[in-house]
Amino acid sequence: MTWTSRPVLAAAIATLTLVAVACGGTTPSRMTDPAAVLDAADAAGEAAGRTGGDRAAILAARADLAAVLRRVPDVRAAVAEGLSMAVEGPPDPALAQLAAAGLRAEADAADRARAERDEAGVAEARRNAAAIMAAVERIAGILGVPAATAQTGESGQALVPSRALALSLLCRVEADRLEETDTAGRWVSVADTFEAIGRPYPAAYAHYRAGAATLRDRGVREDAHAALAAALTTAIRLGARPLIEEIGTLARHARIDLEASDGADLPVPAPATAGRLGLTDRETEVLGFIAAGWSNQEIGDALFISRKTVSVHASHIFDKLGAGNRSEAAAIAHRLGLDVDAPPPPGSIRRDEAV
Repeated sequence: MTWTSRPVLAAAIATLTLVAVACGGTTPSRMTDPAAVLDAADAAGEAAGRTGGDRAAILAARADLAAVLRRVPDVRAAVAEGLSMAVEGPPDPALAQLAAAGLRAEADAADRARAERDEAGVAEARRNAAAIMAAVERIAGILGVPAATAQTGESGQALVPSRALALSLLCRVEADRLEETDTAGRWVSVADTFEAIGRPYPAAYAHYRAGAATLRDRGVREDAHAALAAALTTAIRLGARPLIEEIGTLARHARIDLEASDGADLPVPAPATAGRLGLTDRETEVLGFIAAGWSNQEIGDALFISRKTVSVHASHIFDKLGAGNRSEAAAIAHRLGLDVDAPPPPGSIRRDEAV
C-alpha cells in the first residue's frame, strides 16, 4: 500500500492533526476534542490495514497523543504492533518515536500504580518497558548511537545533535523515570539536544521533567522554578494545553508560583483520573475535604449528609485508592492531582481567628 492510497493518507492526516493538538502546531482549545481525533485516527488506521511503508509513522503519531491523553492501552497496542515490525531488518526511524511514547506511558502507568499500591501494575509496566528498551538498544546499535552516558563519539568528537540521538536519550531517561532514577541533569541534556535540532515541544516536555525530578530529589527549588518556567513559556507559545496543565498541576503541588506570560491563571486540569479509579462525583468531593483535613462530621455538615454516610463514602474511597487510612488517602489524592481546593476545616479557621 503506497503513501498516495486513500486510507493511508487519511490516517496520516488524522495523526498529524492529533500530534499538532498535543505538541503544539495549533491551539488545542480551538480544535476538536483530542480524544475524538485519536479515535478517528484509529478508525482510519484500521481502514489502511496493517502493512505499508508508512505504518510505523502512523503508529508513532497515534501513540504520541495517546500517551499525552494517558490512554495506556492504546499506547501499548501501538507499541506491540511496532515492536513486531522491529524484529529484523533495518529499523524504521519512526519506531524510535514510537518507543519514546511507549516508555512515557509505562513510566506514567508505574507512577500511578505506586500511588495506588498496585505492585502488579508496577511489574507490568517494568516488563513492557524492558521489551521496548531491548528494541531501542538494537536500533541505537544499528544507527551507531552511543550509550546514554557517552559525551563523545568513537572519534573523540562531541556528539552531533540529531533526531536519532535525541530520541535515544529520551527513551533511556524515560526508562529511568519508571524506576524513579532519572535525574534533572539527564532531562536537561535531552532538552538541549531537542532544542539544537529545532524540536521545541519535546524540549519543553524535557524541561518539565527536569523540574519534576529536581522537586522529587529535593533539589534547589530555584532550579525547579527555572525548568518549569522554561517549559511553560514554550508550551504556551505552542498552544500545547495538555503540557500546560501538567506543568500547572506540578507547580501548584510544589507551591511554585508560575503564571502565563500574559498573567492569566494556569488552566485547572479536568478530573479524569477520578473516573479511572472508579470514584463517583460525591466520593471525589469527599476526598477533597479529607485531603484538606476535614473530619467526617465537618464534611457531613458541609454537604448536608450524615456522618455515617460520610464514613461509608470514605471507606469506598480507601478501597478504590488502596489507602489504609485518611493520611494515605490524602497523600494519594495529592500525588494524583485529586486534592481539590477545599477550604481549611472549620476548626482550624476558628483557631486561626482566635490567635
